[in-house]
Amino acid sequence: MSTKIRQSHEVKGVQLYGNEVKLCQFADDTNLFCADLMSVENGLRIIKEFGEISGLKLNIEKTNAMWLGKWTKEKRKPLNRKWVNCPTKIWEFTSLMMRKQTMN
Repeated sequence: MSTKIRQSHEVKGVQLYGNEVKLCQFADDTNLFCADLMSVENGLRIIKEFGEISGLKLNIEKTNAMWLGKWTKEKRKPLNRKWVNCPTKIWEFTSLMMRKQTMN
């Protein structure tokens, strides 16, 4: 999943010190950094496709979105996500968290 997102031309990351950053991962936490809403939609589509194959899914209850940079004052809340103003701790603020689906 992370390789597909990083290699995708449909997901535009943010520029950080001259490098394009699309993902930041630690353990089972994944933070997705996108330059525009279309990139967010494409990244979420890749994650959904990965979940259909692997059995993992996006944990919506722990999924947050946050405007960065010049967009921090943006009031829109698209994509049916919970939008927050600022993270409290880097690893507790989780943009995208993957969890193994429970078998019933």
